[in-house]
Amino acid sequence: MDISQPRRIRYARQFRRISLGIILAIEAVFITGFLLISQSHQAAYSEKRAELDYEVNIRTYRKVLELEKNLNQLLQYTNERATK
Repeated sequence: MDISQPRRIRYARQFRRISLGIILAIEAVFITGFLLISQSHQAAYSEKRAELDYEVNIRTYRKVLELEKNLNQLLQYTNERATK
């Protein structure tokens, strides 16, 4: 009976190592999953922000063109008034 006792202890220790390995592997899977979900949300946020930045740039460009057109009209009007 004393001979089988160390063998049981050896198997119990080996089982603990295997259990710990499985627990760590499962933890790694969950952490990886949460990380991927977080990165996906961050990518969607960044994409939306880029779209909004583009829209602001387009609106600003159109406003600058409009101001340039108005300035040219004003310049033309003042030149016509000055020549009369």
